[in-house]
Amino acid sequence: MPVKYIVVHEGHVVIERWAGSISHEELVFHERAQLQDPSIVPGAIVLADCRAVTFETTADKVIEMSDSHKQRDNKTYMTKCAVLVKDDDSFAKARIFAEQTTALGLNTIVFGSFDVACTWLGLNVEEIEGLIESIEVSACPEPSQ
Repeated sequence: MPVKYIVVHEGHVVIERWAGSISHEELVFHERAQLQDPSIVPGAIVLADCRAVTFETTADKVIEMSDSHKQRDNKTYMTKCAVLVKDDDSFAKARIFAEQTTALGLNTIVFGSFDVACTWLGLNVEEIEGLIESIEVSACPEPSQ
């Protein structure tokens, strides 16, 4: 799957790196799997680096994916999520996700700037940049800031 994530800071921080073309099914699978990950502590924060991805989904299906956060059997929940994008189409789809998940208690904001996203989450820019670069995702070009 063209998304991988690492969990750092004793489960309090999740760093995701997305690459290539992502189907709706891959989005839903990733979201549900991550919400079941026991290494993520309740209240964790997420930085989703989506600068090298194309989301092959529709607005209606983004809402379906967001609904994963409603499931009662989730092992974890996140409190803040910064979604980092580079183009208008990804921004529009990420905004729908942000609106839906914020209504469910996950404070989500879409960013075009890596530095600003890290600052909003209270993360060290240099540390997170190094962590993102360490995540190997197939066909993942280096993101531009």
